Amino acid sequence: MYLIIFLLCFGFQEPGGLLLESYTKQVTKVVDRVFDTKNVVFIPVGFDQPLTEVYRIEKDSVMIGSVFLKSVQSCNIGGCTAPEKNTSGSREFFDLLIVSDLDDSIKAMRVLNYFSDYGYEISSKKYLRKYIGRSPCDFINRDATVDAISGATISSSALINAINDLCVAKNVLAKT
Repeated sequence: MYLIIFLLCFGFQEPGGLLLESYTKQVTKVVDRVFDTKNVVFIPVGFDQPLTEVYRIEKDSVMIGSVFLKSVQSCNIGGCTAPEKNTSGSREFFDLLIVSDLDDSIKAMRVLNYFSDYGYEISSKKYLRKYIGRSPCDFINRDATVDAISGATISSSALINAINDLCVAKNVLAKT
């Protein structure tokens, strides 16, 4: 019975949506600060990537930027130091928010929730500031590198892969 209620409440929503729903307050606060505005609207963009949501940010029906939310797979359960020992395929995640402007520049980046005991150093504001002002597509060929953090190498690589997904999403956004 409870499963049916859960599916009715969540299972038939627009693909994605649950990340924004979970973090609406935090996302809105970051977007308001970045664009120095209030009362923006998040318009979902069809983007077929698991655990990923992409939104157009609109103010008065005019697009001013985009929001990218992703549950990023990081370490295997059991730790990052020996991921090959876990053969179950179970992964730990962190939830990532990236806000970008119309010029394809990353304006804000936050790790909204880090679920692991390993690699949490990537959620540091000082580390994430290294990505601000750069285009997500700079990282596709690893031309524009940001050093990994000691103790968070796997999480740093997972973060770069998520930014690469944002580059792909930017192409979808350009067509909307």
